[in-house]
Amino acid sequence: AEAPTPEAIASLDLDRSPGDSFVVEGREVHLRLPNGAGRTKLTAAYFDARLRTTGTARNLRTVRELAARAAGVVSES
Repeated sequence: AEAPTPEAIASLDLDRSPGDSFVVEGREVHLRLPNGAGRTKLTAAYFDARLRTTGTARNLRTVRELAARAAGVVSES
């Protein structure tokens, strides 16, 4: 999907889930959920609706694992 528009980003409620926070960087939304993903109101559905896009979610452990696997891949050029 394309990066969200500035207007769509401005529509996000910074206080939607007290204690949790997020940052939008280009096409990515970085979440900090100190109380856990199961308790937050900052869900993928919320961001998809507000940003008018479709996204996926990965926790930090998964992102690190994918990066490690990608680093081990040798290009066949």
